[in-house]
Amino acid sequence: MAPEVVARRVYGKPCDVWGAGVMLHVLLSGRLPFHGSGKRLQDAIARGRVTLDTPEWKQVSSNAKDLVLKMLAPNPISRPTITEILDHPWIRDRDKLQRIHLGDTVEELKRYNARRKLKAAVQTVAGGVAMDPLCCADTDSMAIGAASESLNEWADEEAGLEAIQKILDSLDDIIALQDANCDPDVLAGMLRDVKLHELLQLFDRISSSVINPSRAPPGDAISRCRDAIDAISSTAGHKYVREKSELINLLGSPHIQVGRSTG
Repeated sequence: MAPEVVARRVYGKPCDVWGAGVMLHVLLSGRLPFHGSGKRLQDAIARGRVTLDTPEWKQVSSNAKDLVLKMLAPNPISRPTITEILDHPWIRDRDKLQRIHLGDTVEELKRYNARRKLKAAVQTVAGGVAMDPLCCADTDSMAIGAASESLNEWADEEAGLEAIQKILDSLDDIIALQDANCDPDVLAGMLRDVKLHELLQLFDRISSSVINPSRAPPGDAISRCRDAIDAISSTAGHKYVREKSELINLLGSPHIQVGRSTG
């Protein structure tokens, strides 16, 4: 969100220019211009301090840097219009510019995409209860019973979603901590954040732990999985086609070593 959105001021087309500036910054460097999470991220956006001195920017032309800085200006009045952007030397004379492979930027983009996928996976887990008990009720009495049960679980689900959001925020903070050019004010805020420290210590304990199975799988585990695959495959309806396909692929994966055709 642009600085004027953070400040809850009236915004218009300059807000779109700022958003395009963020995308241009990512495409040229593989990095986001602002780091952190929650209030710290909003404060960094409001300050509008953008540094272009990381290694990825060394091969980027001065005209490209100039356009990025102008599009990310904190004051919307100072940002160029769309017409002015199209007339900027970096856009206007693009056919005359030397084409250079930005290897460092490509590597940063790969890391950025990996982090994006990780966050998407966490969000998928957070909202992964696709089989709503209300959708499976065939009678009014079953619906009422399922509704009562789900109501009792809502409080726990909300607490779980809050915990998931904290994990997502901590991932953004970890990225900022790894960036040598992190905004000093953002860095100072993270160093004082007790909850972030507790999460980092938890992650450290998890990463150093050795996970052993609590018990051996039952002897009929393979036959159970085969029965589950057959039952899922024969289920009528198209409401959960994608979920059914994913579950069948999971049960038949080499990690579980179950196949419908194996003896």
